[in-house]
Amino acid sequence: MNAIECWHGVNGSPSYFPFEICKRILVPFHLIYQKKVKIEWITNLQEKGIAFMIDSGAAYYYLNTNKEYPENYLKDYLEFLEKIKPNYAFALDFCFESPKYRTEKKLNDNFISQRVSLLTALKKGLILLPVVQGWNEESYKESAREVKKLLKITNQKEFGIGSICRAKKERVKQVLKWIKPILGLEYAHGFGQTQRTIPILKRFKLARVDTSNASGNAANRCYCDPFGKWFYGEKSPTNPKHNFEQLFPIDQSRELYHYLFERNYESLEFSCLKVPRNWIHPVHNNRIDFYVVKEKGVVAP
Repeated sequence: MNAIECWHGVNGSPSYFPFEICKRILVPFHLIYQKKVKIEWITNLQEKGIAFMIDSGAAYYYLNTNKEYPENYLKDYLEFLEKIKPNYAFALDFCFESPKYRTEKKLNDNFISQRVSLLTALKKGLILLPVVQGWNEESYKESAREVKKLLKITNQKEFGIGSICRAKKERVKQVLKWIKPILGLEYAHGFGQTQRTIPILKRFKLARVDTSNASGNAANRCYCDPFGKWFYGEKSPTNPKHNFEQLFPIDQSRELYHYLFERNYESLEFSCLKVPRNWIHPVHNNRIDFYVVKEKGVVAP
């Protein structure tokens, strides 16, 4: 299978986890807009050679709050992009995971929003990438055709595929099959994927993927290995969405959170590339290596 480029998504408290070990980071703009992520944090990591991708934050507004973008959002978005000059940034698209927005009018509003943001950005010398969004075969195909037009405007090849962030494997396959004949997928970015869906994107030969699993799993005291197998801490605050294959004891230390972030980061990178033959699984006999190392009186890696 093709290797795929992995971008690591930031949550609301990026300084809590060691994002400096990541080579590629995605930040949804709503976190900057709400001042949960500081520009200085981004520029500091950029100076260390870390690449940045900026997402419009559509999922936050159209799924989590069921509110649309604030009135001055595009203006602030473009001013921010001018300051940091990211490697990639996406147009102001709509998210259709919430049934509330699944109408022909909202789909067309999404096309208008993306076109306006793309054209406004071009006037400032900025490039925004369009996003294929939808909820069924007809809407995804219509969106793919529109994105094909938008790519001609910007003379770009890259684009994103949205509203599959929380989808199961069969759903992801279905959406990719709808889009592929219209756009091809070799320049596509799959938003919000996991170790369980990344192999599908590799088979469809997508260029890149983003995931917030490194920080999300660390915060929820769990670990997902490169093959998609989950391990939850005994006191994980997350109700298990997957079967409990194994449990490991857990504590509240920041040291352990960093350890889990690093293990989940490593797992995601391996899932997108190839697991080395000499890779050692960090969970053994219902215990995570962090505890074994600490028992031996050695500082955890």
